[in-house]
Amino acid sequence: CRLRSRVPQRHRPRAPADDAVVLQARDDGAGATSSTTSPPRLKEVKVRLRKVASVRDAVALAVTPADPRLFVASRRGGIYALDEGSQPKVVLNLAKVAPCCVGESGILGFAFSPSGTSAYVSFVGVSRTLIVAEFEFRDGRILLRTRRDLLAIPEPSISHHGGNLVF
Repeated sequence: CRLRSRVPQRHRPRAPADDAVVLQARDDGAGATSSTTSPPRLKEVKVRLRKVASVRDAVALAVTPADPRLFVASRRGGIYALDEGSQPKVVLNLAKVAPCCVGESGILGFAFSPSGTSAYVSFVGVSRTLIVAEFEFRDGRILLRTRRDLLAIPEPSISHHGGNLVF
């Protein structure tokens, strides 16, 4: 078996340097074998960050096998697609139904289904109700008209709504 990342190729890190940690798994038909180099000391680790985009009040990052872009959810009601070398593009706008920013309101979580055909959004709606909704994802767009509410929990307060979504 081969270990693969679900992150699109252009978002994967470059090949490791000679002194980097390398994990490898192989199955040659006669049984699985693996090899590991020892991890470097913390003081030897070097991290470099590079700004690729700016999304105000970002709360979640998601990828899907159905699209090579990165997707970012903003608490302000937007889901943005990040394509290398261009500005974030709105692919879903929930600002009218998920107003921000009193307490823990607005979009709180976002994820794609493993197949990449559905997007799931957790948000606090105008009536202070925590909602988890499903949307179709097709041709690089999240289709607003396909919204299907899966869960609605009335919330009496303005804080501690939760919201993280993971598959």
